Amino acid sequence: MAIKQKTVVPMTVSAACPTHARTNAHAGKHELVIDEPVARGGTDQGPTPIQTMIASLLGCTNVILNRVAEKNHVEVSALSLTAEAASTAAACCSRRRWRPLPRDPADDQSDHARH
Repeated sequence: MAIKQKTVVPMTVSAACPTHARTNAHAGKHELVIDEPVARGGTDQGPTPIQTMIASLLGCTNVILNRVAEKNHVEVSALSLTAEAASTAAACCSRRRWRPLPRDPADDQSDHARH
């Protein structure tokens, strides 16, 4: 049996880091601003690094779920994904700079809009 090598697609993502809290990531023709909220020394011009990571996982989940569904002849007419996470300061941040943030009321409103 011959082994068929899978197609490998090279990818490059680069980033400029103008401050300790902001990252301007570039992937192909796309730019993504990743930033911390003002309370953590950022400018709140984009999602936090952890929010970006979680959004990426949701994107992967969507693509994989739809590919598996298509392969199994299952129609996905609508899909909504939600991820919730919690972290400690020690998990990702310097204790000197990290400050817990109050819950954003906009999060509560978007939760109600989804349900």
